[in-house]
Amino acid sequence: MPALFEKLFQSAFAGFGLAAIAIGALVPASIMSIAADNLFSRNVFSEFIRPKKEQAETARLAKITAMVAKFLALAFILTVPAQYALYYQTAGGVWILQTLPAVFLALFVPWLDRWATLLGWAVGIA
Repeated sequence: MPALFEKLFQSAFAGFGLAAIAIGALVPASIMSIAADNLFSRNVFSEFIRPKKEQAETARLAKITAMVAKFLALAFILTVPAQYALYYQTAGGVWILQTLPAVFLALFVPWLDRWATLLGWAVGIA
């Protein structure tokens, strides 16, 4: 798509199209940063680092974690060429689609061994 924009359109419109691609890559990153901050603040920080913490501290930590993840995503988008950002976005979607069956099987099928499920997921990703 970036090559098509550069070849068929004037430079101003091609730049606008490339900027739209970069912004489009930021949308999934911002959604994933919200998920990452919830995972970290509720499951990792509250379970292992500070088990007895207040709700306000959890909210503050979640906001800080989300902003850090968003700034890292922005830095990534600004430093990586646009065509690679699209490839990484597609690869991320494929990894999520490969991870979901293993997670659901591990959660809802109690007789499955968790290590065998994890090993199957790792082999599938590899």
